[in-house]
Amino acid sequence: MSVDLFELRRMAQALWPRRLRRGAFAAPPFVGYLDQPFCSGDALVVRGWVFSRGTPVVRVVVRAGGREIAAPLGLFRPDAAAALPLEPAAAHAGFAIDAPLGSDTRAIEVWVTLRNGTQARAFATTVDLRRRAPAAAVAAPPIQPPPAVPSPARARPHTPPPPAPPALAEVLAGSSARLIVELDAPARTSSLGAAMPAGASLYLVGPSLGPPGRAPGVCVIGRSAEAALDHFTDGTIELLVAHAGVPAGWRRKLAPDGVVIDLAAAPPPLISIVIPVHGRIELTRRCLAALEAAPTALPYEVIIVDDASADGSGAELHQLRGARVITLPENGGFGHACNRGAAEARGRHLVFLNNDTEVEAGWLDALYETFGDHPRAGLVGARLILPDGTLQEAGSLIFRDGSAMNFGRGDDPERPEYNAVRDVDYCSGACVMIGAELFGELGGFDPLYAPAYYEDGDLAFRVRAAGQRVLYQPRCHVRHLEGGTAGTDLQIGIKRFQSINQEKFRQRWQATLASHPERPADERAVDPDRHGGAHVLVVDHITPRPDLDSASVRMDGLLRLLVQRGLQVTFAADNLERAGDYAERLQRLGIEVLYAPHTASLEQHLERYGARYRMVVLSRRDPAAKHLATVRRLAPHATLVFDTVDLHFLREARQAALLGDAPAPSREPELALARAADLTVVVSASEGERLREEGIENVVVIGNLHQVVERVPPLDGRDGLLFVGYFQHTPNADGMAWFAREIWPLVCERLPGARLTMVGRDPPPHLQALANQRVLVTGQVRELEPLLDAARVMIAPLRYGAGVKGKISHSLSHGLPVVATSIAVEGMGLKDGDAVLIADGAREFADAVVRLLEDAQLWTRLSAHGLEHARRHLSTAAAAQALDELLARAGLDASARKDAT
Repeated sequence: MSVDLFELRRMAQALWPRRLRRGAFAAPPFVGYLDQPFCSGDALVVRGWVFSRGTPVVRVVVRAGGREIAAPLGLFRPDAAAALPLEPAAAHAGFAIDAPLGSDTRAIEVWVTLRNGTQARAFATTVDLRRRAPAAAVAAPPIQPPPAVPSPARARPHTPPPPAPPALAEVLAGSSARLIVELDAPARTSSLGAAMPAGASLYLVGPSLGPPGRAPGVCVIGRSAEAALDHFTDGTIELLVAHAGVPAGWRRKLAPDGVVIDLAAAPPPLISIVIPVHGRIELTRRCLAALEAAPTALPYEVIIVDDASADGSGAELHQLRGARVITLPENGGFGHACNRGAAEARGRHLVFLNNDTEVEAGWLDALYETFGDHPRAGLVGARLILPDGTLQEAGSLIFRDGSAMNFGRGDDPERPEYNAVRDVDYCSGACVMIGAELFGELGGFDPLYAPAYYEDGDLAFRVRAAGQRVLYQPRCHVRHLEGGTAGTDLQIGIKRFQSINQEKFRQRWQATLASHPERPADERAVDPDRHGGAHVLVVDHITPRPDLDSASVRMDGLLRLLVQRGLQVTFAADNLERAGDYAERLQRLGIEVLYAPHTASLEQHLERYGARYRMVVLSRRDPAAKHLATVRRLAPHATLVFDTVDLHFLREARQAALLGDAPAPSREPELALARAADLTVVVSASEGERLREEGIENVVVIGNLHQVVERVPPLDGRDGLLFVGYFQHTPNADGMAWFAREIWPLVCERLPGARLTMVGRDPPPHLQALANQRVLVTGQVRELEPLLDAARVMIAPLRYGAGVKGKISHSLSHGLPVVATSIAVEGMGLKDGDAVLIADGAREFADAVVRLLEDAQLWTRLSAHGLEHARRHLSTAAAAQALDELLARAGLDASARKDAT
C-alpha cells in the first residue's frame, strides 16, 4: 500500500472541523459539523454545516429555549469544502442563525428536513451563556463564495489564549501534534521554520495552491515553510504539520505581520475500525490497501490488534503508518483481540473487520447510514462475497439446534432477495458495525466462546435482547477469503471450536431458540424473514419516482408507512424494471424490490412465494386487470386490494367530452375490478361516493400525503406564478395550453411585470416556445421546495381529470395559495375563498390570479387556511390513520406486525 497517501488522507480528514475547537459531528445519515454555539451581546449564534448524500437537505430548524428558528441554508463553508473536496454538496452546506437570546436558552437541537419529507435531529448540544463574543466577530458567512480566498482567522471569534503559553519549540519537541498555520499575507517565516522539528512534513491545503492554475486540493510540500511560500499566490493558505498531541485550543501569534499559529489536537474519529490479526501479513496488506482504495468522508481510525502472531509479521505491522498497532503477548482468539482493540478505540461506532477481507467503495458509508435510516439499528453487517464472485452470506440464520447457515450462500448476489436491508439472526463478525456505547454496555464479545466461533452470533442475540435490531446491509460490499486465517477443516486447529461452541450457544439461548425452526433437509426452503411481521406485496405500473409525479409521491409514502407498521413489504413494477436509484430508495427502507432478469414474471414469483402473502395491493387499472386472477390463484391467503389511484374511466370520459377526439370509454372493466377485489382504495371521498353509487361498498379513502411545513416563508420576496406537472399526463399539457392561450394574456394585460414558471418533465414544443424573460420553462427540477417557497401563486388550470391533484396538495402543504378550476380541486373538500380561489372561465381565472398577486391580506389568509387543511387531510398522519383502517379490514392487526421503527 502507499503509506504516504494513506497518511495524507488521514491528515486531510483532520482538517474537517478545522475552524471548530468545540462542537459535534452530525448524527447519521447526515454529514456535517456544528460549531459550538455562543452568545454575542443579546444574540444566540448557531453555526454549522450539514448535508445528506442520499436526499438533499431542504430545511434546517434550530430549537432553543422553547423556540424554533429556521436557519438560512446554502452558506459557503470553506472548511467543509477543503475537508471534503469530492463532495459537491459540502461547500454550500452551511447554515447560521443570530437570534435573540432567551433567558431559558440552554439546550440546543438542530433538526433537518430532507426533500423526501424525512425529519431527523442532526445535532444536540448545550450553550454556555457565559461564553460570549463581540458582535463584530459573528457576522453570518456569505451565501456565495467570496471573491478572494477568505481569512478564517478574521472570520471567526477566537477563544483567548491561556496565559503564558509555553514556547512553540517546547510544545512541538518530541510531540506528534497537528499544527495549522494561517498566513493572511506573504510573511517572514524564519521563526516558523526554525520551530519545526527535524524531518517534519508540511501539508498545504487551500484554494490558492500553486503554482498558479493548479486545481485546489491537498499536496505535500516538504518541511520548509519558506518553500511553501513558493506555492503561495494570494490570500490565505493553511499549512498542516504532521504532529499530534498538543493541548486543544493552544494558540500563539508569532509575529505582528499576520502569521497566526493555531495548535489543536485532531478531533476524535467518528468510527474506529478494529482489525484482529494472527499472522498472514500478506492478507493484512491487501486489507489495508482495499481500505485506502475506498475513500470516505467519514473520519475514522484503524486499530490493528496483533494477536501474538507467530510468523514474525508483528514487526512489519509496526512499520505501517496511518494505523495504531496493539501487540498482545498471548493469542486469545478473535473475541479477545476485538475487545482489546475496542478498549483503545475513540470512535462513537466500532467496525470489526477481518484481515482476510477486501472492502469495496461505499462500504463504510453504507454501514454508518443504516443507523440513520433505521433508528433502532443496534448491529449492522455486510454483504460478504466469496473470491469467485458468488455470495457468502446475506445475513445468517440459526436453527433450533444452534446450527447456523449463511443465507444465499453460493448464489448470485444480485438477486432481489439479497439486496434489501433485512433483520437477520446474526451477521458474520468478518465485517460488522456497532455503537461503541452499546458494545460496552453488553460487555463486548463473550470470552465463553474463546478462541473463536459463535461470539458474533451470541453478540447479535444480546443486541436483540436489549431491544435493538440486527440488520443486514446489502450496500456494504466486502470480499471475504473465507477461512483465510483459521482454515475450513472442522476437525483441526481453531476451526474445531465451531462445533464445541455451537453446544455452548445452544444451551445459553435454549429458550430463544425454541421459537426458531428446525433445520430443513432442503435449505432452499428456508424463510429468512422470521423477525418481521406479515408479508405484503405491492404492484404498481412503475417503480415510484417521487421527483416526477404526484402518484409516485403517494405510493412512496404508503410504502414507507407499511414498513413503519412492521410489515415485510415486497414491491414489483409491472414491467419488472430495476430502476436504479429509485429501487435503492425502497431497498434502503427494507423493501424487497423484484426485477428482471432474476424475476422472470410476477406469476413465477407467486408460484414460489405466493402462500406467504397476507395482503396484495394492485395499483392502477391496467396492472390490476393483468394480475388479479393470478394473485387469486397463487396467493390464496392474501386480502386483495385494488388501489385505483384515480378512476381512469372518469378522467377519460371527461377528456372525450371536452376534446371530442375519442369515444367515451367503458367504465365496466374498472368497476369489475373493484367488485372482484376484497377492498378498493380511492384518493377522494367523491370518488368513494361514485363507487358506492355503483353498489361497491368495500371502499377506503387514502388520499395524497405530504410533509406539512411548520412555518411558511413570508410573502415579502415572493414573486410570480408556478405550475408543476408531468406533461406526458395529458390533463397537464391541455390545461397549460389553455392557460397560455386564453388566460396568460389577460394577466399580462393588467400586470405587465407578471412572471410564470412552468416545471415538469417533457414539456411539449408549443409550451417550450413560450419561454422568454417573463416565462421560465424549467423541465424537471431536482428540488421543488425552493420554488414553492419563492412563488406567490400556484395555478392548476385543468379542464378534465380525476383523483386528487398533487400540485394542489403539495402547494397547500407548503402554505402556497392556489388558483384552480373546479375539476382540479374535485374531491378535496376545498371551497372558493377558503384555502383556494376557484374559477372555470378564462377571464374569471385571470381575475383570481391578479387578486392573489395584488392582495397581501387575501394571500396571507389563504396561505394559513391551506396549511391547516393540509394538516387535517393531506398530511402523513392523516394518511396513516386511513391506512390503519385498511390494514384492520384486511386482518393485519397488531398481532400481524412487528415494531420496525
